[in-house]
Amino acid sequence: MIPRLRVSSRTILTLGVALCFIGLLITGIVRAYSPVPFWDAWDGEVAFFLRARDGDASAWWEFHNEHRIVLTRLFFYADMAWGHGIGILPLVANVVLAALAAACVCFAVRRLTPAWSAGERIPWYALVIGLLSFWSQAQNFTWAFQPQFFLACLLPLTACIGTAATVTATRPAMPFALACASAVLAAGSMANGVLAAPMIAALAICLRMRWRYTVTALALAGAALITARLGYHGASGGSLVAARAHPALVGEFLLLYLGSPVGAMLEVSRTSLVISMLVGLATLVAVTFASARAWQVRHDEPLRLALAMFALFVCASALAAAVGRIDLGPVSALSGRYTTPVLTAWAGTIAALLPRFAPRGAPAWVPMAVLVAGLPAQVTAVRPQSTVLHERELAALALELQIHDPATLVAIYPRPVEVLGTALAARDAGLGVFGYGALAGLHSLMGQVIERSRCFAPASIVPGQGASPVLRLAVMPALSPMPSLILLANRRGTIIGAAIRARAPQTESDLPVDYDGYVVNSPAGAMSACSPPNPVKTRPE
Repeated sequence: MIPRLRVSSRTILTLGVALCFIGLLITGIVRAYSPVPFWDAWDGEVAFFLRARDGDASAWWEFHNEHRIVLTRLFFYADMAWGHGIGILPLVANVVLAALAAACVCFAVRRLTPAWSAGERIPWYALVIGLLSFWSQAQNFTWAFQPQFFLACLLPLTACIGTAATVTATRPAMPFALACASAVLAAGSMANGVLAAPMIAALAICLRMRWRYTVTALALAGAALITARLGYHGASGGSLVAARAHPALVGEFLLLYLGSPVGAMLEVSRTSLVISMLVGLATLVAVTFASARAWQVRHDEPLRLALAMFALFVCASALAAAVGRIDLGPVSALSGRYTTPVLTAWAGTIAALLPRFAPRGAPAWVPMAVLVAGLPAQVTAVRPQSTVLHERELAALALELQIHDPATLVAIYPRPVEVLGTALAARDAGLGVFGYGALAGLHSLMGQVIERSRCFAPASIVPGQGASPVLRLAVMPALSPMPSLILLANRRGTIIGAAIRARAPQTESDLPVDYDGYVVNSPAGAMSACSPPNPVKTRPE
C-alpha cells in the first residue's frame, strides 16, 4: 500500500503561497519581455555572435569585464543562431537554472531530515522555492544576458553537495565526478566561479576524504586558479586603493550586498539602508552559526558543512564585489543582480540549520510567515511595463534607421554612439529584432514609393523637444486594428521614415492613436502615415 500523506492546513497554505510566488514570477517575466537587446547584451551577445560566426574563436574565451562567461555564451550562440536572437532561450534558461538550484537545496533538506515526515518537509520546500523565485531578482530573471548569475550559484552549490555526497555514498566516484565537473564548469560562469574548485579541495581536507580524492581536488583547484589568471583583468587600481583607504565603505557595501534581497525591493532612503544592513548583518551571523554547527557534526553530516561552505562562498563573493565596485558607492550593492547568490545562500543556510527532528510549535510556522511577509513584494512583478518596453522599441527603431538619438538610445545602452555600429552590423546580418518582427528590413523601404491607398493624413505632428529627432504623431483610426508600426511618406508618396505605436489601440473609434517615430530625411511639405506591407521582409537565410 502507498502510505497516506498527512498534510496540515499550514502545509497547504504555505505550498499555495509558494505557487503564487512562481505564478507571479512567470507573469512578471512575460510582462517585462522585450526582444530588444539591453545594455551588456549588445557587446556580450550581439557583437560576440558576429565575431564567433565569422570564425573568431577568441570571442568565446575572452573576458567580459572581469568575468569569463564561456557557458553563458553557449546560450547566446544558440539564441542567435537558432532562436531568432530575440532572447527567449536565455530567459527560459534563467528560470530552469533557478529551478535546478531550488531542487539542489530541497534535496539537501531531504537528506538532512531523515526523521521528518514528507508533510513536515513540504513547508520548507515551499520556502526554498519562494526564496529562489523572489522578485528582487527581477534584473536577472528579465534580462536575457543574465544566465551566468544563476550558473555561478548552481554550479558551486552542486560542487559542494557532490563533495559531501562522496563521503557517504556507496559508490563515491560518481558524486565526486559530479563535484569536479561542476567546479570546472563554474570557472566558466563568472569570476567568483573559480573558487568552486578550491572549495571542494577545502571540503575534501575538512571531511578527511580518501587521499586520491583530496589530491585530485587540490590539483583541480591549482589548475583553476592558474587558468583564471590567464589574461585576467579585474578591479581597477583605483578601486583597490579606495577599498584600502575606506574600509568602512567596504563593510557597508558587504552588509548591503548580503541584505540586498530586502533592500532591492525598497525605495532608497536612510531607513531602507539601515534595514538592508541589519538584514546583511543577520545573514553573516546566521552563516557563522551554521558554519560552527556544521563543523561540529561534519563527520556525521557532511552535507551541513557543504551548505555552510557554499554560504561562505557567497560572503566571499560579496567581499570581492565590495572591493571591486567600491568606486560606484555602497548603494550600488542593492542592485537586483546581486540578490540571486544571496537568496541561494539564505536557502542553503536554512537547510544547514534545520534540526534533526521536525520543529514543533512556533518554528514550524516560519516558512509560511516568511513567504506571507514577502508576498506584497512579489506582487510588484505584475506592474505594467509599457513605458519601459516602448522606450526600448523606439530605440530599436532608431537603430534600424541608424538615427543618432542619444536621449532614446541611452535606454538600451549607456554609450549611444557605440551601439550604432554594433546595431548596423546586426541589422545587415538580419539578427535578432532586426531580422525577426516588424522592424525586419524596414530600412530597405526608405526612399521607395508606396501606394497612396495605404496612406492617411495624421491628425497632428509634434516634433521632439530640443535637438531630439523624435516625432509624435496622432493618427485617427483608419484601420482595425491599427498596426503597431506605420510608415511615413511625403506628398509624393516617397517613404521617408517610420513610427511605432506609443500606446495600445483604444476601443473608442473616435480617439486618435499616438505614434513615435523618425524621418530619415527632412520631410518636404505635408506628411502621410501609411500602413506597411505585411510582412515587410523575411529574415535572410
